[in-house]
Amino acid sequence: MKGWKRIRDGQCVELGLIQIDIVGHSQIRGNDRDLQEAKGIFRTQMETIVYARGGKLFNWAGDGGSFMFLIRLYPN
Repeated sequence: MKGWKRIRDGQCVELGLIQIDIVGHSQIRGNDRDLQEAKGIFRTQMETIVYARGGKLFNWAGDGGSFMFLIRLYPN
């Protein structure tokens, strides 16, 4: 997570946000266990991609979530 540890209290930062979601996930047929497993795999894959590119999880809501990327740090 490149640069995240350099952020200090009160410092201004510029962030990029990405929101992802499984559209229509409630329409997907299958048993609950399989659907939960598929959502878990999706989350793991997304986190792996985002972390490899210096991003960070902002929040997760089961079928999607938000990730943030540090674009710029402004001096105090």
